[in-house]
Amino acid sequence: MQEMKSRVLGDTHIVFSGVVPLGVNIHTYDTVTWAKSFGATVTENITKKTTHVIASPERRTAKVRQAAKKGGRISI
Repeated sequence: MQEMKSRVLGDTHIVFSGVVPLGVNIHTYDTVTWAKSFGATVTENITKKTTHVIASPERRTAKVRQAAKKGGRISI
């Protein structure tokens, strides 16, 4: 079952923006750990592999603006 779970988000590359409090290690944050347990790759910055940006709906962060410029390649 664990192997199946780890494939759910296997091809997903996520960047969190405005969701993880400043000063908190992103890789130990609960939501990030949960995403990784489903197979997602989580990075701190947008890369060529980024597929999703998870952001606070009321904040238009620099990462959200950067993802929006990618012409729909990155889901926000």
